[in-house]
Amino acid sequence: MAERYAQIKHGVVTNIVLADAAFAEANQLVPINDHIGIGWLALGDGFIPPPPSVPDAITMRQARLVLLGAGLLGTVDAAISQVGGAAEIEWEYAQEVQRHSQLVQMLAPALGLSQAQVDALFIQGAAL
Repeated sequence: MAERYAQIKHGVVTNIVLADAAFAEANQLVPINDHIGIGWLALGDGFIPPPPSVPDAITMRQARLVLLGAGLLGTVDAAISQVGGAAEIEWEYAQEVQRHSQLVQMLAPALGLSQAQVDALFIQGAAL
């Protein structure tokens, strides 16, 4: 009877196959549960889901909600007001916030945020 097996390269599941035990053993495949998929990380005798990817953009609604939740919305509003000009227009009227935009690159250090923290905010925002 065919079972689910994973092909693992460099600690990452690269393929899922249905095979019998003899084929799996001959090809160094690892037995897996139904919920494990391509991209999962193989750690010792277990698996963990792949880390979430950082979205290229989130909506302005998502951006404002995630900043509010992080206690940063007021600080961002104040920083935007200080800069004025194009930054104010972009903050008020853009439909979305691009992760690598000039606005985000300007705001991150003003808020004391590392690039990893900005990535985390984008990941959290995308989930809203």
